[in-house]
Amino acid sequence: MGRRREIAEALFPGYLFIHLDKIHDNWLPIRSTLGVHRIVRFGEYPTPVADVLIDRIRQRMQRGPAKVPYLKPGEPVKIVEGSFAQVEAIFVADDGEERVMLLMNILGSEHRLSFPVASVRKI
Repeated sequence: MGRRREIAEALFPGYLFIHLDKIHDNWLPIRSTLGVHRIVRFGEYPTPVADVLIDRIRQRMQRGPAKVPYLKPGEPVKIVEGSFAQVEAIFVADDGEERVMLLMNILGSEHRLSFPVASVRKI
């Protein structure tokens, strides 16, 4: 059975969320800050992120580190729940906090599919 371990990792590595007025505030100091490569934007102005989304990110961060399966890429696994129960696959990577990406052979061709962490066990 797969083991779980706690890890801490950045939810959005390399991103800085700030609240500035897109017309009246000076964006130049941010663009010239060491480590800033670019400002995410569509068109002329930076892309706004809704306050409610920022609040959700903060709430998620307060929950602490995510539990991820103790698996390495290329390891065989078995799906234990759902439509693919008892089907074997290959672990590819973590796919977010509660999901994993698996490589499966379906009807003679390989497919990468995402599954809940809880439905996968190490063989």
